[in-house]
Amino acid sequence: MNLQHFRHTLFLFILASITLLACQKQTPKLEIVPENYKNFSISSGLATHIKISGEPWVVDYVKLEDTQSDVVDSNGQALRLDGLDTIYAANGWLSMAKSDNGAALFLRLKENFEQTPRTVRIGLDANGQKEELKITQHRASRYRIVGKKIKELTNLRKEYTSDHECSPLQLINGSSEVKSMATEQIFQNVKHSSTFESEDYGAFAWLGSEQDSMLFMEELAVEGGSRWSPPVKYKEGTTQTSYLDENGSRTHFDVDPYRKLQLSGKMTYVERTCEYIFTIQNEDSNDRFDISGVWKQILPIHTTIIIESNTPIVSIAESNNVDHTD
Repeated sequence: MNLQHFRHTLFLFILASITLLACQKQTPKLEIVPENYKNFSISSGLATHIKISGEPWVVDYVKLEDTQSDVVDSNGQALRLDGLDTIYAANGWLSMAKSDNGAALFLRLKENFEQTPRTVRIGLDANGQKEELKITQHRASRYRIVGKKIKELTNLRKEYTSDHECSPLQLINGSSEVKSMATEQIFQNVKHSSTFESEDYGAFAWLGSEQDSMLFMEELAVEGGSRWSPPVKYKEGTTQTSYLDENGSRTHFDVDPYRKLQLSGKMTYVERTCEYIFTIQNEDSNDRFDISGVWKQILPIHTTIIIESNTPIVSIAESNNVDHTD
């Protein structure tokens, strides 16, 4: 190759390289997702669809930033979205799906009830190009119940009588006059029981530590009359309160002079099960969501006092007149 031909070839190579670089500068990198979705904060749940550019695309990973750990499904597998099936995080707080035409990502995040912000990082891969969504969720300043539906499962109601936790009591009147003596000690260990159960995400976490958790639930009607209607503490698991605190009435027995009564007791209980749905409102965003569960109640409603024995005692005066000499 002569020198002139070499120079001509080199010139064409340089020209082609400059043209290629110019074309690359003029063709901007394709964004997979809009800029406003790449890093944003919310103080509520989220249900949205995000336009995705580039095909094919997948969600490569979903991570929690504070732990750098993968978000997993109910089987403990790291979340990855490829096909058209909806994928769910364990406890159902996050779900994702592709639109039928593959042009959008459907994303749903439930409320973050922790005081610590929750930052979710979602990694996208579109035909080899990678981008990441970063969403930070804050707890709302307050939540409140704006709707309640409570339905008793009447076929599960039970009524029974038991001496469980009823204590024996002895009443002694050593005076010469009739005495009216209280008998509530028989029932001092009897409890009213209230149990809330729910598998819904955040069913109890929405309540703040400063909030009043006493809720009015469905009153108990027995034989056409209301036997119970006060509020109960809404919390996960069982709460017990004293029957004597719940029930203001007290029972007294008239004990004759110089008599000793031995008493026992039984309590009649009603056991019932109710299904509930609460509608909760996020006071910052006004977004609403439902939680559902089961409320079980064991309620003492009627006492029975049994006189086991009624025996005389020696009066103090008589005792003083007894000759104790051998």
